[in-house]
Amino acid sequence: MSEAAVVHRPSRATTPPIPSPQLEQSSLGYQRPDFRQRQIAANKAKSDQLAKFKISTSPDNPDLIERRAARQAIIEAREIRIAQREAARIAREKEAAEQAALEAERIAKTERDAAEAAARAIQERAAHEALLAAAEKSIRDTKRAARKGGKKQRREAWMKLTANFESSASPN
Repeated sequence: MSEAAVVHRPSRATTPPIPSPQLEQSSLGYQRPDFRQRQIAANKAKSDQLAKFKISTSPDNPDLIERRAARQAIIEAREIRIAQREAARIAREKEAAEQAALEAERIAKTERDAAEAAARAIQERAAHEALLAAAEKSIRDTKRAARKGGKKQRREAWMKLTANFESSASPN
């Protein structure tokens, strides 16, 4: 194998050691606390937490007063927004109801107009049919009268003729 093919990797032994926190503390002169020191530190931490809690819940605490005021302002603003949304919803529903009433009235008027137009059309058709029937009857009657009238005139003429003939033929 040639040396160009060999990849050099650093060995782990050449990396510097990671400093230990215990070594650093011991170099600063830190000593391990005994049981009593740990107990005192725990009690101090508890009392600090208790003092912090008492301060935070004190009614005279300005931070607490400010947070309560901010929270109350948020609640009031939320209630105002809810009331505005409710008023807007009621206004929209009222407008929708008015629109529905107007639409229903318009539909009813359209239906009423359509029914009136249909009734008028039926009446006009009936009147037209009555006129047609009257005209047809008049034509029929005129034709009949012409037929019958001609016959009647012929008969009357015959009667006159025969009457004249009889009167001239009879020696009275």
